[in-house]
Amino acid sequence: MKGGPPEIGSSARKEAARLAEDFAATLDLRLGDERFRAEVADGRLAVVRGDAPAPDAIVETDHGTLLALAHRRIDLADAVRSGEVAIVGDAKAVEHFLGLFTLPEPFASAA
Repeated sequence: MKGGPPEIGSSARKEAARLAEDFAATLDLRLGDERFRAEVADGRLAVVRGDAPAPDAIVETDHGTLLALAHRRIDLADAVRSGEVAIVGDAKAVEHFLGLFTLPEPFASAA
């Protein structure tokens, strides 16, 4: 996907869209210096660079933590408590958004 986080491939977008049919939200994902706007509406997911003018929530974290959340290796509430993730706005929308993804575990590289 050009312009979006490389971790979100086309199969993940299709799965997210299927699960998002009754969900609509706009999130700003702030990953270090990078900014992405994720919009879910009408069963579609769009992720582009930049900030939304009025997001439902702003999520500040890093790439690794976002991937760990998407892979369900860490719990969102735990990540917020530990300071790995900061959420401004609708935390339930963030939870729902993260629940849209069914991502395979990353391929382990040979040491």
